Formats: sequence, C-alpha cells, structure tokens
Amino acid sequence: MKMNQSNQHKYIDEIYKERDKFIIIGLTGYTGSGCSTVANLFSSEFEDLNAPIPKSNCYKGKDDRSYAILYDYAKSRWKKFTVITASSVILTFILENKFSEFKDFVLNEYKDEIEVKNKIEKEFSLFEKEYNELNKKRLELKALVEKDKENNLCKPDLFDFYFDKLPAFHKKIRDSFDRVNKGIYTKLWQKIGDNIRSSGEAFNSLFQPEKMFLFAQRLNMFIKILRKRTIDNDKVVHVVIDAFRNPFEIFYFKERYSSFYLLAISATEILVKQRLFKKGIDYKNFYEAKNNEESKKGEKYFISQDIPRCLELADIYFHNNGDNLADLSELAALIIRYYALILHPGLVAPTAQERCMQIAYNTKVNSGCISRQVGAVVTNKVFSVLSVGWNDAPKGQVPCNLCDINHLLTNNDKEAFSDFELKDKNYRTFVKSNFINDKEISRQRIVPFCFKDTYNGFKNDKNQVYTRALHAEENAFLQLVKNGIQLKDGGILFSTASPCELCSKKAFQLGIKTIYAIDPYPGISESQILNNGDRKNRPKLVFFEGAIGRAYTSLYQNMIPLKDENEMNYGINFKKGIKRISDLHSILKDIDDKKFEAIVSIIKNELEKNDY
Repeated sequence: MKMNQSNQHKYIDEIYKERDKFIIIGLTGYTGSGCSTVANLFSSEFEDLNAPIPKSNCYKGKDDRSYAILYDYAKSRWKKFTVITASSVILTFILENKFSEFKDFVLNEYKDEIEVKNKIEKEFSLFEKEYNELNKKRLELKALVEKDKENNLCKPDLFDFYFDKLPAFHKKIRDSFDRVNKGIYTKLWQKIGDNIRSSGEAFNSLFQPEKMFLFAQRLNMFIKILRKRTIDNDKVVHVVIDAFRNPFEIFYFKERYSSFYLLAISATEILVKQRLFKKGIDYKNFYEAKNNEESKKGEKYFISQDIPRCLELADIYFHNNGDNLADLSELAALIIRYYALILHPGLVAPTAQERCMQIAYNTKVNSGCISRQVGAVVTNKVFSVLSVGWNDAPKGQVPCNLCDINHLLTNNDKEAFSDFELKDKNYRTFVKSNFINDKEISRQRIVPFCFKDTYNGFKNDKNQVYTRALHAEENAFLQLVKNGIQLKDGGILFSTASPCELCSKKAFQLGIKTIYAIDPYPGISESQILNNGDRKNRPKLVFFEGAIGRAYTSLYQNMIPLKDENEMNYGINFKKGIKRISDLHSILKDIDDKKFEAIVSIIKNELEKNDY
C-alpha cells in the first residue's frame, strides 16, 4: 500500500509530537547565579520572554539566520513550563514532623545568638496554624494515594496541594526568615537538604546509605503527579526543576528520563556577590553558603551539595551576565534556541563554539587522571582545530589510573613507578600506613592512586606541582610547538574546565586571544595572569554557552534528513520533476497530432505516481 503525501505529513507530526509531550529541564548553579531567573523565564508565556525579534531579510551571518529559524519554530509551538523547586520538596520532609520539632531544630541552630533566636521565635508564631493545617492535609492525601496510587495521583486536591498551597506556604516561611536575617533561610535549607540525603529525615543527620535517593524519589513524585494529571487531560508535560545541587540526584534523573536535560547557569563571582548583597546577604553568609556548595570528603561526598561536579555533568550551559532586561533577553534567546532543538533536533547546525568544545569534551575521556578528566582544544581565529590535549602523564610514563598501589608496595610493575616511589623508605612507609588493603575489593580491581595527594600528605603540603600529569591545556600547547604551528593572528583555547595560573601564563605567551571555559578556576588565574600587561594582547576569558556531551548529539542529529522531511511535508522532489520535463521534451520536439495522446498519457501517469 502506497503512502500518500498527507499521510506522510501526519507521521512526521506524530514523531515530533512525541518529543513535545514530555520535557524535563533541570537547572544547576551556585546560589546567586540565576537559576530562579531562568526558571521564571521557562514558566512565562512566549510574549513575556521578551526575546530578541529576529532580523528580517538583513541577516549578518549564519547565527542570525539560525536564530530566525529557531525563533519561528519555538514561537509556533511554545508551551510554558511548570516549575518544581527543590526548596518545596524539602518542605514536604519538614512537614512530616510536628511544628514544635521544626521550631526546636531552627532555634537550636541559633541558640548562641540570643537576639536572632528571639526574632525567629516571634516569626514562628505567624505560620504555626497554617503549618498544622497543611500537615493534616498532607496526611489525608498520603492515605488517599496509598489506597489507590494509580487512580488517585491525578486527583485535583493532590495537584492543588503540591503545586499551589505548598509553594505559597514555602514563600511565606522564606519571607519570614528573611525578615530576621537574609542568610538564615539558605543556611537552614542547605542543612536540612543534607539531612534528608543522609537519613531521609529533615532533622536527622545520621548517615543511612539506603536513604540517599529519597530526596530524588520525592522530587520524582512531583513529576508523576503532574504527568498523571496532564496526560489524563491530553496535555503536554513541560517541567523545569529549580535546582539540582547534588550530582547523584542528577544521575538518578539521567538514568530514568531520556527527555531530561541539565542546564547549568554560571556567572562571575563578582556578579553573584553583587546580586546577593543587593538582597541583603552579607559577606559571612555569602561565603558560608558558597562553602556549603563545594564538594566534601567522606560520607558527605554522597549527601552534600557539590556544585562544581553538577556543573561538570551539565548538558547545556548558559552564562547569566546580569539582571537587567537586555541580559534577560539574551537568556530568553538561549532558551528559545534549545527549546526548538529539543522539539526538532537538527533544525540548525551547532555553533562554532559548540563544535570545538564538543571535541574537547570527547578528548577528555583519554585522560588517565583519577581526580578529574579535562580536555582542551586550540584553534585559529576562525575555529579551525590546530591541536587537542587532555590531562595525562608525559608520553612514556604510566598515568595514575593504571598505577596500582598494591604493585607499588610489592615492587611489582617497576616501570609504572619512579625511583623515588620505589626507593624512598619513609615515603613507602607513609603510603603503606595509610592504605587499608581490603582483599575483597582488591581482588575485583586494581587500586589506582594519585601521587600528588600521597606526596602532599607525606610532606604535609598542598602543592599542585607534584601531579604526575600535564594539564590538558599544556598538552594542547605542546602539540602546537612540536608541530611548529604559530598563532600569528591569535588563537582560541577551549577547555572543559578553565586554565590554572600556570596554563594561563602559557596561553598568554603563545598568543591566545580568547579562552572559552565551562567554569571558573578557583584561583587568581584571570585576575592576576590574564588581566595583566598589554591590554591589546590580554586573552579574554569567556564562559562557554551551548550544548555538549550527549545533548550535542541529541539536539543536532536529524531524526529525519531535512531533504526527506521536506519531500514528505511539501511534495518537493526536483529529481522527479527533471525526469518528467526531459520525457516531455523528447516528444515535443517532433510533435504532431498523432502524438498528442502520448503526451496526455505521460502527464496522467506522472500525476498518479506523485498522488496529485
């Protein structure tokens, strides 16, 4: 049975409708970077995005044309997103406790600050009644769902509680704490979030590994309620989650939903400080919050916030330059771009920056570093790749991921280790005394180790110079030198991290003009090295914006070749047209009355072939 053009069009519509039915955007970034700002944009009507309107027939280049295509596509299909805040999810765990328990927990945190404690106690009196009413309603809904989960997830009361009453009450509590001190809310919610990941309870910090995903599961419950309600009403589910702070919760969603995209929002520390200080956050609370968002060791590694690792796991990167309307319009333009590409992959090609950063991203997996894999790419000024590099031991030496500590201690595999490691008795004694040899684990795999960490521990030092590896940027620079390539008109560096002080000096020396980085290096490489010397020759550090990793392929690989899609949608097939004209021409050149019927027959056959 031959499919006609109209049926083909319907099949294509169904394919792309399927992508439109369910989209989850997860946001991540440091406090003050702008996650909530981006979430609010996603939850707006298209007109309220205030995105730049594309230029008409006066495009300056490829980027303008691409944006016009994406803008028109998004505008005709835009459906605003429903926001789920991690803060509201935390509140559901708080509500599982009596009001007095919540109050005692908060007051205990400020037991040594009498004035603050007294103010908090006064604020608690303002929402006790509503807290108890919500808790009662929560228990009723819980019993309802447990009775018949499949049918009751779509109940209006359930949706109203989690997506209306709960967020409104959360705002009331936040405003209440903010009246006392702008830093109280962030500090408390961070601590309670860590407790939930530790024990599954808001006010219990006892670590129980089997409970570490309860927070992610509760967040997923919100999505199920929304999905059940909207699917039953034949509506799409577009969700934006504000915001992920723990990498293992990101893995939880990535493993469950192919339609999940993690969007990282970055901003310079100066901008973040300015925004938070305007809101009344003081220096003490700022640095306390920032410290809580950094990675931790031990059990806290699994349950604490770890924004650097979350940024590393992102699929798409936005840079939030500020809070004025012009800056928000730039964010809106980025939202439009990736929304359109989620709905219809391959509408446009990647940007030059995305293409180069994707190469760096693919390159980093060659790294033998057991701490962090980094990739780098150097291009000329028109983004043609000149060299690539990844952080790894020098050629001929064994990287850390292949160095087995058991072999070091037994003097096996001597080529993997330096004379120092094999012969310094004090160092070897130190390593042995700090290595717990679990034979059950060792039997399953080798035990790689970081020489920099062991030697710093041995010397009671924190020097980065002891690393086995060359940095990714160093390796990329050395490839240039080895191949005699000079950056005569300036070059561009792409790094999946960002260059340290030493690599920044080398970039300066080589004539790099622009450095694209995913997140800022925690040091003074920009302020001290890059922002120094002749202003005309200073490399400019730019935050990368775009899609990389699995998102790069997902968003830019056509589901159907565009030429085939056009043929099926619009009946465009020039090859058939050329054949028809040539057939007619061969008859018409010697036309007479006898051949008229042949002409009619050919035209009729061609029309039938193409379903006209």
